[in-house]
Amino acid sequence: MELPVSTPFLSQFSFALVSALLAKELLELTAGREKHVVRYLATYLNEKGKGNSLLSTVEKALLSCEDVEEFYSDQETLKGIIETLKYGN
Repeated sequence: MELPVSTPFLSQFSFALVSALLAKELLELTAGREKHVVRYLATYLNEKGKGNSLLSTVEKALLSCEDVEEFYSDQETLKGIIETLKYGN
Protein backbone atom coordinates (compact mmCIF):
# COMPACT_ATOMS: atom_id res chain seq x y z
CA MET A 1 0.00 0.00 0.00
CA GLU A 2 1.37 3.38 -1.01
CA LEU A 3 1.19 6.02 1.73
CA PRO A 4 0.23 9.59 0.84
CA VAL A 5 3.00 12.16 0.64
CA SER A 6 3.53 14.30 3.73
CA THR A 7 4.96 17.80 3.97
CA PRO A 8 8.68 18.24 3.23
CA PHE A 9 9.28 19.42 6.82
CA LEU A 10 7.65 16.34 8.34
CA SER A 11 9.48 14.07 5.90
CA GLN A 12 12.85 15.60 6.82
CA PHE A 13 12.04 15.53 10.53
CA SER A 14 10.93 11.90 10.34
CA PHE A 15 14.07 10.89 8.44
CA ALA A 16 16.31 12.64 10.98
CA LEU A 17 14.44 11.14 13.94
CA VAL A 18 14.37 7.58 12.62
CA SER A 19 18.08 7.86 11.73
CA ALA A 20 18.91 9.11 15.24
CA LEU A 21 16.86 6.38 16.92
CA LEU A 22 18.57 3.73 14.80
CA ALA A 23 22.02 5.17 15.51
CA LYS A 24 21.31 5.06 19.26
CA GLU A 25 19.94 1.52 18.92
CA LEU A 26 16.55 2.58 20.29
CA LEU A 27 14.68 1.35 17.24
CA GLU A 28 14.72 -1.97 15.37
CA LEU A 29 13.10 -2.20 11.96
CA THR A 30 12.27 -4.91 9.48
CA ALA A 31 15.31 -5.19 7.21
CA GLY A 32 15.18 -2.84 4.24
CA ARG A 33 12.10 -0.94 5.45
CA GLU A 34 13.66 2.26 6.83
CA LYS A 35 12.21 4.46 4.05
CA HIS A 36 8.76 3.02 4.65
CA VAL A 37 8.98 3.74 8.39
CA VAL A 38 10.09 7.32 7.69
CA ARG A 39 7.17 7.83 5.32
CA TYR A 40 4.75 6.19 7.75
CA LEU A 41 5.91 8.44 10.59
CA ALA A 42 5.67 11.59 8.46
CA THR A 43 2.19 10.67 7.25
CA TYR A 44 1.03 9.77 10.77
CA LEU A 45 2.30 13.10 12.13
CA ASN A 46 0.58 14.96 9.29
CA GLU A 47 -2.75 13.19 9.77
CA LYS A 48 -2.92 12.75 13.54
CA GLY A 49 -0.43 15.16 15.04
CA LYS A 50 -2.36 18.40 14.87
CA GLY A 51 -3.28 19.53 18.38
CA ASN A 52 -1.60 16.54 20.02
CA SER A 53 1.67 16.09 21.88
CA LEU A 54 4.56 15.51 19.47
CA LEU A 55 6.13 12.97 21.81
CA SER A 56 2.93 10.96 22.23
CA THR A 57 2.17 11.08 18.52
CA VAL A 58 5.66 9.90 17.54
CA GLU A 59 5.45 7.12 20.10
CA LYS A 60 2.01 6.00 18.86
CA ALA A 61 3.16 6.12 15.24
CA LEU A 62 6.23 3.99 15.84
CA LEU A 63 4.33 1.48 17.97
CA SER A 64 1.61 1.13 15.31
CA CYS A 65 3.96 0.75 12.33
CA GLU A 66 4.14 -2.86 11.18
CA ASP A 67 7.80 -2.46 10.13
CA VAL A 68 8.93 -1.40 13.62
CA GLU A 69 10.06 -4.53 15.41
CA GLU A 70 11.14 -2.86 18.67
CA PHE A 71 11.02 0.67 20.07
CA TYR A 72 13.07 1.04 23.25
CA SER A 73 12.69 4.75 24.05
CA ASP A 74 10.60 6.41 26.72
CA GLN A 75 9.19 9.91 26.26
CA GLU A 76 11.99 11.62 28.20
CA THR A 77 14.68 10.03 26.02
CA LEU A 78 12.64 10.78 22.90
CA LYS A 79 12.33 14.41 24.00
CA GLY A 80 16.10 14.67 24.37
CA ILE A 81 16.67 13.27 20.89
CA ILE A 82 14.14 15.65 19.35
CA GLU A 83 15.74 18.60 21.16
CA THR A 84 19.13 17.52 19.82
CA LEU A 85 17.69 17.50 16.30
CA LYS A 86 16.16 20.92 16.85
CA TYR A 87 19.02 22.66 18.64
CA GLY A 88 22.01 20.55 17.66
CA ASN A 89 23.18 19.97 21.25
